Amino acid sequence: RSLVDILSKVKYKINPTVIVHDNIEVEQIFIEQNIHFYKLHFHLDYVKIGNSNEEKRLENVIESYKVARQLLPIIEKENIHLIHINSSVSSFGAIAALMANIPYIWHVRELMEEQFNCEFLNKTLKHYLYKKSDSIITISDYVKDEYHKKYRIDTKRIYNGLDIKKYKMNIDKDKKYNSTFLVAAMITPEKRQWDVIQATQMLVKDGYVNIKVIIVGKGEDRYVWALKKYITRNKLEKNIFILPFQSDLSELRKQSSYAITSSQNEALGRVTIEAMLAGNLVIGARSGGTIEIIGESEERGILYELGNVDALAKVMLKVMNYSNSDKYAIINRAQSYAEITFDSIAYCDNLIKLYDKVIESFIPKKAENFLNEIKIYCEVSKEITNNVRNDDVFLLLKKSN
Repeated sequence: RSLVDILSKVKYKINPTVIVHDNIEVEQIFIEQNIHFYKLHFHLDYVKIGNSNEEKRLENVIESYKVARQLLPIIEKENIHLIHINSSVSSFGAIAALMANIPYIWHVRELMEEQFNCEFLNKTLKHYLYKKSDSIITISDYVKDEYHKKYRIDTKRIYNGLDIKKYKMNIDKDKKYNSTFLVAAMITPEKRQWDVIQATQMLVKDGYVNIKVIIVGKGEDRYVWALKKYITRNKLEKNIFILPFQSDLSELRKQSSYAITSSQNEALGRVTIEAMLAGNLVIGARSGGTIEIIGESEERGILYELGNVDALAKVMLKVMNYSNSDKYAIINRAQSYAEITFDSIAYCDNLIKLYDKVIESFIPKKAENFLNEIKIYCEVSKEITNNVRNDDVFLLLKKSN
């Protein structure tokens, strides 16, 4: 969604070519918006923490190199001046940029370990490619600080931009608030919908039987089934509803007075920003970028301790009991902040300026040793490859240049 927001604005100022994985839904959006794209099958270079092994690392390096080579003729044909890598979870764009001797920018939108309990397969390779990049964008101060701690890399923080007109709703000072909470996110353990369900159960037991919670998003079937089973077993069907992913949440936001971001270590939190623009009073876990958006002193919403179900229930009750004037004040501050801070037009102007600066100041990098090492690593015969340990190769890569 963030990529589409970028492209919808920058396509009038530059001529973007997008590399996309095989995804019919995404392709359809690009076709509708007349965005030029190519499909390449590339592997993502992360796994759940502890699931990395030598075979997976080997396969990942070979696949990244292979796709980078497939990208080279596209770079030449489309006369590409810069590569913008839209996520931290693939490396082929950076390798292709080094091969083609053009600048590349890395856009870090996630923290794999903290947010998703995942890790990069090839940390040494990733670190090397980060160091070689011409600029790294991080989407929040939280991510910026974490990347400095992990990699000793200085990054440029640029908040995501949203189409304000699309998400902003008028706030009625005399609005009548209901007891409905919206939880919009991928339905996964890391997003912690379970906490919201248990907090709601506590409130229902305490007599707040009119409370409604709408959970909406994609999720792994067995996990969603488990949540639904719990709801049924505890007779919460009149209070908690789980809906499939919806690309347009406007009607659900109109039906809801409040929104909950219960996730752990959000890099930023797009749905939190959307909720603010829509006029939902936001409750957020005191974790990651959610704190940054809501404010350390709760200027634009209410925080609770991550994973503390009792604290969440108390905060849900607290916001329902606020006076209408107090609710309006918080919602109004939040919407004004989101409108100014996350405007897609200003965001894309900043990106264009960064593109221009990087291209104008670009000096071809010395990466011959690295490229030669990775070429040997990926193209030698199986017999030789089997005699070269993955870690040994990355020690060589680390010493390159």
